[in-house]
Amino acid sequence: MRAASPDLAASGTDSRLDPRDWRRVYASQDSGDGLQGFREVAIAALALCRRYRHPKLPWLDVGCGTGDLLSQLADGAGPAVFGLDRDAAMLDFARQAPAALLRGDALRLPVADDSLGGLSAVSFSGCLAEPRDFFREVARTLAPGGIVVVSFTNAQALGVRRFDARRHSQTGESIPQRRGRYRRYRIEEAQGLLRDAGLALTETRFTSAFIEARGHLLPNLALARRLPKLLPAAVRIRLCANFLLVARA
Repeated sequence: MRAASPDLAASGTDSRLDPRDWRRVYASQDSGDGLQGFREVAIAALALCRRYRHPKLPWLDVGCGTGDLLSQLADGAGPAVFGLDRDAAMLDFARQAPAALLRGDALRLPVADDSLGGLSAVSFSGCLAEPRDFFREVARTLAPGGIVVVSFTNAQALGVRRFDARRHSQTGESIPQRRGRYRRYRIEEAQGLLRDAGLALTETRFTSAFIEARGHLLPNLALARRLPKLLPAAVRIRLCANFLLVARA
């Protein structure tokens, strides 16, 4: 499977996003380039993965893309870290990561039952046409007590809704909650998917509390990173474009 942007179709077998463009999420520090939301998700995901990493069992990063998260997780200490992606071009870029790479399907993970200490899926859930099937696979592969860290685009965020409304007015396309478009999730929907797979929710983290307008972030990045912890829940869910869920098998 592949990492994706909100504009990336999700139903084909080949990525429409050049790996060199995806690498910019990690390599560039330009907060006005339209990719800062992805960076904020990656920063939050890395912190969660490190916090919950199992001391003995391996970790699998699904939809590993160009391998940047893998490189930071596979730091030479602790158990093995693996990356899985469907896109051969992405995996070619990921070979710089000090981790084993697998090419395969996220709905049929090439992993034994109850074998993983942890699994991450970052900027990936939007590509899933059948998210229930994926989370069942996650539950199958996690060892008892194993952790999954997964990010979602927040369908309730004002900035996301504004983006979708603008696209609809320009192209006539429907709001992308269907196969073939990058999927958004309401938080209760995402939580339900994990619970239905038999996973126990452990933590929720909101990110990207800003709107990108004409190359600028509103509010500035320093304030935006503080806001999720300061805002009431009802405001947070409307402002933050992304959220991450942590769940335990």
